[in-house]
Amino acid sequence: MMVSVTDMPGGRRARWLAASLLFLACWVLLSVSIAMSEPSLGQRFVSDPQGEGLLAYSPSRAVKISSRNDADERVLALRLAGAPDAQALRLDSLVAVEAPSMLSRQEDLDRFFVLQKQAWALLDGARDRGEAVEVQLADGSWSRREVRNRSLAELGWLYWVPLLCGVIPFVVGVGVGLYRWGNAGARFLAVASVMALLALSEVSIVTGRLWLLPPWFAEAGQTFVRCTSLAAAWAFCMLMLHYPTPLRRAAMWTRASGALLAALVVLNIVQWPDSQALRYKLWLVVATASLVALALRQGFANRSDPVHRAAGRWLGASMVVAVSIVMYAFLVSLVYGAQGISTSYRWVSVPLLYVGLMVSVGRANLFELERWWVPLVLWYLGGTLIVLGDLALVALLRVDAGAAIAVTLIVIGWLYFPARQWLLARLRTSARPEMQAFVPDLIGAVNAGLQGERAAGRAWQSLLERVFAPQAMASVERPAGDAVAGVAVLDEGRQLQVPDVGGQRVWLLTLAQGGRQLFTKDHARVADQMWRLLDHGLAQQRQTQHAVDEERLRIASDLHDDLGARLLTMVQVGAADGTSGLARQALDEMRQSVRGMAGKPVAAEVALADWRSELVTRLQGAGFDVEWHAQDPPAGLVLTPRLHLQLSKVLRESVSNVIRHSGGARCKVVVEFAGGAVLARIEDDGRGMAGAAGGAGLGLPGIERRARQLGGKHGFGVSDMGGARVEVRIPLDGVAEPVA
Repeated sequence: MMVSVTDMPGGRRARWLAASLLFLACWVLLSVSIAMSEPSLGQRFVSDPQGEGLLAYSPSRAVKISSRNDADERVLALRLAGAPDAQALRLDSLVAVEAPSMLSRQEDLDRFFVLQKQAWALLDGARDRGEAVEVQLADGSWSRREVRNRSLAELGWLYWVPLLCGVIPFVVGVGVGLYRWGNAGARFLAVASVMALLALSEVSIVTGRLWLLPPWFAEAGQTFVRCTSLAAAWAFCMLMLHYPTPLRRAAMWTRASGALLAALVVLNIVQWPDSQALRYKLWLVVATASLVALALRQGFANRSDPVHRAAGRWLGASMVVAVSIVMYAFLVSLVYGAQGISTSYRWVSVPLLYVGLMVSVGRANLFELERWWVPLVLWYLGGTLIVLGDLALVALLRVDAGAAIAVTLIVIGWLYFPARQWLLARLRTSARPEMQAFVPDLIGAVNAGLQGERAAGRAWQSLLERVFAPQAMASVERPAGDAVAGVAVLDEGRQLQVPDVGGQRVWLLTLAQGGRQLFTKDHARVADQMWRLLDHGLAQQRQTQHAVDEERLRIASDLHDDLGARLLTMVQVGAADGTSGLARQALDEMRQSVRGMAGKPVAAEVALADWRSELVTRLQGAGFDVEWHAQDPPAGLVLTPRLHLQLSKVLRESVSNVIRHSGGARCKVVVEFAGGAVLARIEDDGRGMAGAAGGAGLGLPGIERRARQLGGKHGFGVSDMGGARVEVRIPLDGVAEPVA
């Protein structure tokens, strides 16, 4: 059945998962049934490391014995009950060796299989016939024993541990493979997981036996475990070849190595050549070296991608931990002479390896693992130094074991752990943003809200850039259906989502520290704290501004109702004494001030129409020929109350200067909206600004002050028409100084 390289649909995945679990159950039952077929004498036997024969002990013990003092008895031979001594089977110690693979010489391996078959035939026949057997003890006496079926209790930890160490990788690897089938690394992990289950189920039968293997299984099982081990090693190498990213010519190397694997499987099946080293062990060494080389190559190939780098780190760390556990067990056994420690327990390294592989290939919370990477490495290094230091003192300097561990702990405690804490503190302060360091910037962002929402948004953007130094930063619409888009880590730590000022958009920050780091919960925590403080500060500002606006409305209403009524009366009755014009001008000024105080924004089209009506009317009333040039404003442009009021006063003051001081006959007024700013220019053909450069009597300081307060620029000079020129350029959303 062909399976697409894309991720499986849910229905197909469920069927494959059910089939995998069914296969697992059937395989475990098969393994248990093979182990249970062994005839039992009620004891477990191991080789006597001090001479010929076997050492017997209770099957309930969780650890194999390693000396005669730990044994219940020593057995030298086996025979049917009542049979003569000549028919007794002498028990060579290698018949109970823990695993046939431990026998390096072919003649020893052949002898192992011969003795296994003879002992099995004797005990199995006696069991079938209901007969008893006798074992010869160390003192030469014979002891009668009943032969019975092996019980579940006699399987013991020596059987269940390696089997469980095969089941866990199978469940993990197949699960990751099915749920991430589109990833080549996940597929090879699934293959390696199946091979691990097959190999470790054979290991559990061999290392967990009482002392015998079924004749059909003894040699066939060795061939089977060699082939599955080679396949697992190949799958691991292919995993590293394709993950986190396929290396150069990965497809070619996959096909070539697959052909080599097939050839090695055939050679092990036909058992040629005779040397196990040439057809099996040598290639495991080659696979291990290749695995290390591919891991290093992947590390260099993905050092610029934080996600792949994090996956590669955990992949490498898992392998280092798994391999080092086996190495430590071997060194401890070698140094302390604890040869009875079963290899069954060394296989716990396999589940540890697969847990790391699951995290790495499955991409489960890599951003959290990135956070703990350095502490875990330093912790593991400390444990390694203690183990190696203790072993070195015992093996090389012949220091007493108790003294050795004490010296090691003292030295490591005084030297390594202080250095570790110092390094962790340095890395924590350099890699994790601290809220306290950015409080002044946060206060500045809150104060920017006085200049409007846009200014607050720009200050918030600048603050995020300073704190996290993202590789990229984009403003997007708030996710649909997300009523309150809060701070969140997205895309396996690649992105950090942060709300934007106004609530309608969010910022997406990509890769912290210029692309060198994934985002973690620490980043999210700091961003959330800053956003909450900013949002609270802006909310307080809005409340304060609302109160100020209400007070302005009250004052504006009083001015309009009281002062406005009086000025209107003066306009109506002032014609006789000539004060009507001054009263009307004061009334217009008051109305403009009231409009500004009311705090209502004005559409640019409306403001432009008001300016034209007022300015052209005044100039024509004073006898000027007026040229009005106005550019249509962008659609939907709205002027803030403050900008409209101050710009109106600039235009009014400039026109007043033309009327009062120019002595000319023509005036040109230009208003343009371009580049996020409004440009206003008033020119005349009069006498210019000679004798009043400082602005005395012309109101120029007031124009200059208003332009500066609005964050704009101003210019006074000679017009092309021959007279004076006044020009201001005001940004539509910027304010440099507060208005007095």
